Amino acid sequence: MFLNFEFWSFEFLTCLEFGLWCLEFLFRKLGIKERQVKALVTGGAGFIGSNVVKVLEAKGAKTVVLDDFSHADYKNVLSAQGEIICGDVLDESLFKKLPAVDAVIHEAAITDTTLLDNRKMMMVNFNGFKNVLHYCL
Repeated sequence: MFLNFEFWSFEFLTCLEFGLWCLEFLFRKLGIKERQVKALVTGGAGFIGSNVVKVLEAKGAKTVVLDDFSHADYKNVLSAQGEIICGDVLDESLFKKLPAVDAVIHEAAITDTTLLDNRKMMMVNFNGFKNVLHYCL
């Protein structure tokens, strides 16, 4: 187990651990050592994203955090050792300026269930994902 915080839900730990296991499996298959990995974490200042950053850095990976800080707190990434970029996943031109990375962990999304603007939620969640996917390709 990577993290052992009793206040986290089982589902969160399972999701985080599974994601990190997938990364480790991929790195082993590609012959990449963890300490050589540079990972982009979108939404990296949010609750889940900032904890992913902490785990990656604890394992020796270099990180690039991308967040627009609209629903996150900068205090979540104060201890981050990597690069922190304030930007929006909807900004296609931003992805052309990002450094090359070995892995992308996409956590940027609007998850607020009280948001009444469904169009905004779809724009950010769908088009933002599309932009991240295009960056990966």
